[in-house]
Amino acid sequence: MMEQKTKNVEWQEAQSQEIMFWKSLKLSNTSGEVAHSVRQYRRCIELFGVKLAKTCKVLDVGSGCYGGFAVAYPDVNAVSVDPLIGKVKLSFPDKSNPVCGIAEDLAFASGSIDVVVSVNALDHSADPERMLLEIKRVMKEGGEFILMANFVSQKLHVIHRVLFKSKLRKATVAVVSLRYISRLTNEVASKLTRVFLGKFEVLNDGVLHPVYFTESELFKLLEASGFVIKKYLVLIPDDFYKTDLFVHCKVS
Repeated sequence: MMEQKTKNVEWQEAQSQEIMFWKSLKLSNTSGEVAHSVRQYRRCIELFGVKLAKTCKVLDVGSGCYGGFAVAYPDVNAVSVDPLIGKVKLSFPDKSNPVCGIAEDLAFASGSIDVVVSVNALDHSADPERMLLEIKRVMKEGGEFILMANFVSQKLHVIHRVLFKSKLRKATVAVVSLRYISRLTNEVASKLTRVFLGKFEVLNDGVLHPVYFTESELFKLLEASGFVIKKYLVLIPDDFYKTDLFVHCKVS
């Protein structure tokens, strides 16, 4: 019970930081963050040759404050789910049938979804195991699940535990908060914190991500949740400490 309470506190802290992060970007449909999101969603679909028929119902789990999948594929019947929906002002319409909710308790009937897509959300969840079980529950028989998640090396796991599972956590969270507050208030302060925290991006990511996985942990979690991994691809972005893992799954 105490462990779950700790997880919930960390998740709430991460959500607060996420809201600050998105507000600081002053989102528009032409902003860099939206463009990056669109690339990630298209990559998920194109890497594995997933066919999106007009009758196909797609669920975007952990979409962030807007439906990124719907921006990438505006002609597809997509629903986006995230606790941040409605909490950040957008300068463009969200055409994704947005639903404010959590991945661990999806408000959809069992066996009702053709394709589930989740981009960079599993390591943001309060309970990754429950999230995957909920995704499995709502999927139709023969449905497809495309997951994109970050994984880190064992060495980074140690750093994460030291910074975010110890007495250093509050101090680290406070430092990272400066990054987003400064973006909203003062251009000079924004530049200073960006220079400082740019050197320690792992601090920023540790606050936004309540959990981290190694590659093997992620595969074991998917299999334990009842998914068969059809194909996966590892891509190394510019970050030195984490790697993007794209996985195509079906229900076992």
